[in-house]
Amino acid sequence: MVKVVKVLRAMRDPASRILPPALLPYLDQRILASSWYPEQDCLGLLAALVQIGQARGITWELFGALAAQTDLTGVYRSVVVKGDVAATLARARVAWRNYHDSGDIHTELTDGASVKMEIVDYPIVSAEMCRLHGAFLSEFVTASGVRITGTQKTACTARRDRSCIWLMDYVPSG
Repeated sequence: MVKVVKVLRAMRDPASRILPPALLPYLDQRILASSWYPEQDCLGLLAALVQIGQARGITWELFGALAAQTDLTGVYRSVVVKGDVAATLARARVAWRNYHDSGDIHTELTDGASVKMEIVDYPIVSAEMCRLHGAFLSEFVTASGVRITGTQKTACTARRDRSCIWLMDYVPSG
């Protein structure tokens, strides 16, 4: 949240034209990394950032991938177990709670080279946010030391399904 707001503040003029009035205070108020902010606000701030940056190739998927790459090699690196997909998946709920105060994530190895990741009870119904989550989750699995060879989205709350489910096939990296 802090990073998103910092970028929007650096682009204050277009941001102030795009953001809805309820989100304009984020351009001026102090944002604390240790505080929780409404997820709906985060969605609105991200949507503005994507709209501003789309001409430069900014996408929801890029935000998800960059957040994972940055955080899983930095402040949240302890949730990744290099060389062990199963152990990394076992820590997915911890990773989820670092970002969200609602919803949950369930993970499982479906066979020797596939992962099922399911987000349940998450109140934000947004195809865009699912694109961000899908990219983040792909990077999460990749961080364990594998390469994703295919991803299939089999369910999505934005399509009126009960949860969001991704199936990811992988091979060892390197």
